[in-house]
Amino acid sequence: MKSEVIYIKKKSVGFREDALMIEKRVKKIVALKVVRTVYIDFSKVIFISRSFADELINVTGNLKKAGITLIYKNISANVKKMIDIVKSTRKNIYKSIASSYTSPNKRS
Repeated sequence: MKSEVIYIKKKSVGFREDALMIEKRVKKIVALKVVRTVYIDFSKVIFISRSFADELINVTGNLKKAGITLIYKNISANVKKMIDIVKSTRKNIYKSIASSYTSPNKRS
């Protein structure tokens, strides 16, 4: 199966809207071509904000549910670190939320 590449031309990506624009571009590519895998090329990007990373993770998950694979390519250590930090924070939040709730049978 074919794949496509989207090149991010900005050095700094800071807004959730930027991630949503990527999602729109991916959906447009998928609609026009027989493509189920899209690469996002980060070779020019040196910084992403926490909000962009969070929304990019949302976009990646949404596309995965639709059967589309989004793969990050040429990602710098700084960009990868921010994505990893956001993923880690999300896991901790979900654990915290889950431990805050008890089942009705366990209440005293």
